[in-house]
Amino acid sequence: MKLRNQVFIFLLVGGYTRILAVPGLEKSWQAIHPGTEITCTSCHNSNFLFPPSNNNATPEGKAKYQEILTHRKGGMTLTSKITPLKKIDFAVFGDSRSDLETNRKIVNQIIKDSPEAVFHTGDMVANGDMESQWNDVFPIYETFYAKKNLYHACGNHEESHCTKNVVRKALENEKAFYTVDFKGFTFIALDSNQITAEQLRWLSHLPNGKRYIPFFHHPPFPVLAGHNGNEGVIKNFVPQFKRLGVKLVFLGHNHGYDRNVIDGITYITTGGGGAPLYPCGAVRGPQQACVSDYHYLRCGAEKDRIECQTKLIDGSLVDSVTVAWDSVIKSSSK
Repeated sequence: MKLRNQVFIFLLVGGYTRILAVPGLEKSWQAIHPGTEITCTSCHNSNFLFPPSNNNATPEGKAKYQEILTHRKGGMTLTSKITPLKKIDFAVFGDSRSDLETNRKIVNQIIKDSPEAVFHTGDMVANGDMESQWNDVFPIYETFYAKKNLYHACGNHEESHCTKNVVRKALENEKAFYTVDFKGFTFIALDSNQITAEQLRWLSHLPNGKRYIPFFHHPPFPVLAGHNGNEGVIKNFVPQFKRLGVKLVFLGHNHGYDRNVIDGITYITTGGGGAPLYPCGAVRGPQQACVSDYHYLRCGAEKDRIECQTKLIDGSLVDSVTVAWDSVIKSSSK
């Protein structure tokens, strides 16, 4: 089944439709922000068009980003069979970075959903050592500051000022790793940039018996074709997740949306807050999904489960996943 303008391709698998990855599906960063991101040579090639991993994308895939541009300029909304959540308890997004316009659109959509808590998976700005960039994003998050309901994890672009900036001061939170109790769940903010002995001791002392949801920046098992799985996270964090009975983890760093299930843990990357988008890698089986577009997660919490929907800035719902603390009940793209 193809949706309007063929921006996404869907495939019927096991009784429901799911997203089939298209190599090279992305916007052109240079077309939107010519001449910017000049210091980010590790993230983009010398022409600032695509991440280095996209050099071998198919011609068909490379043509898709122009379709996204056309789709966005036309103001069209993708059709969807996903039933919107009746109540949004919390939202998750990340990798906002330099695109203030996209960042503002996403935040405005989140505000409309009226979540009680908002979690950010890191890279709120492109260069955290530049105070002017924190001052630029400050007005965008003003609603969150007033409610003090924004919880932020450190990304690699925030540099040495990850916890000491105008955003964190407004939120009265200058911690790199901490917990948040919310709706019967305990969210764990971790710093995957500096996996120190102190942080690992703290993590190892968290007691069993709670419904933990870690959120941090570097994904261990990505589907998006950007950065590879982080070895430090795999070695140091993942064993603790298994000990604690973790079922759901939120991540950033790769620019777009993906989900993957490894050893009973659902890993969701939500790095589509404004940074230049990465293409999707291969999607293997119904436990994986990938969308190369700007988005955030809108989630509902019950006593034993979390349901999250992936919402684009035009309002389209393109993926839905439900995670329960006795099992992963259902994950589907419609």
